[in-house]
Amino acid sequence: MGIETTVSSRGQTLGCHPDQWQCDDGKCIPHVWRCDGDGDCLDGSDEMDCTGSSECPPGQFLCVDSVGCVDASARCDGQNQCPTGSDEENCDATEGCLDSDWTCRNHICIPTDLRCNGLNDCLDNSDEEDCGLCGEDGIRCPDGTCLSAEKRCDGTTQCSDGSDEPITCGRICASSNGGCSHVCVDEPWGALCACSVGHALSPNGAVCKDLDECAPPFSPCMHQCSNTVGSYYCHCREGFKLNGTSTCLATGNETRLLIMQRSSLGLLNVKTQEFEAIKTPVLDPVALTFDGARGWYFWADHHGSIYKYDGQRSWTTYTA
Repeated sequence: MGIETTVSSRGQTLGCHPDQWQCDDGKCIPHVWRCDGDGDCLDGSDEMDCTGSSECPPGQFLCVDSVGCVDASARCDGQNQCPTGSDEENCDATEGCLDSDWTCRNHICIPTDLRCNGLNDCLDNSDEEDCGLCGEDGIRCPDGTCLSAEKRCDGTTQCSDGSDEPITCGRICASSNGGCSHVCVDEPWGALCACSVGHALSPNGAVCKDLDECAPPFSPCMHQCSNTVGSYYCHCREGFKLNGTSTCLATGNETRLLIMQRSSLGLLNVKTQEFEAIKTPVLDPVALTFDGARGWYFWADHHGSIYKYDGQRSWTTYTA
């Protein structure tokens, strides 16, 4: 990002980035700190000549019955950021999960196939409750329901994906490999198909399809992942190099820290001490982290709620 040099309405020469405002003493601060009610310049110039305009800059929402603006992305994100909470009023009702997703007790949506996978994908562990073994040779449907072994191949489809009625019912491996595209094992009810590494069995119980290891929500790579037939490979963003098979290491010598400065989430250049605001305002944060592969930022408040910001908008991912 280049540096613009202009003359402000207060007469000082600006030598700051376009998204910054220059104090009368020459210090650069994030532009959103200008006229926010707190003095950030040592000389207090950022709070001078503030008329309390009823308008907000483009991309921001004007708080109702109070003074201040918040990012438009903060509107209806589940977190009160205006003093009176007006940014969370008159919001459309939150829609439910997709038919292909499973709804956690805390209302988070996860892919149905993550139900009962042994991992706490919901964060409240509701996706792993009532996930005991389905008895000897039992079947677990995508929604977590257990079916007894007798209900496999009984002619009635009971699982939403039809996996309890595979096309290999009544077949034997000695005849055309039981219909299996990869490995076939004879069972009392028919041919049980299995797949080689890097493949997953389709709901029809016979065809093995390539497993997309790069698919969300969990990628094996730190930065970018490219799927291949039966496998995958990792690569890194510009400025990083691959270390081993999945880890990316920075090649430059510029170190930046993810920190909170007042109510702004941003990056502090360790060498220059310059602070670059990423998200503001962020209220009451107690913990910060980021997803380097996707460019997502996360923070938690003292209540335990978790929020995510993707560079354009923010939303609540978990409510305590």
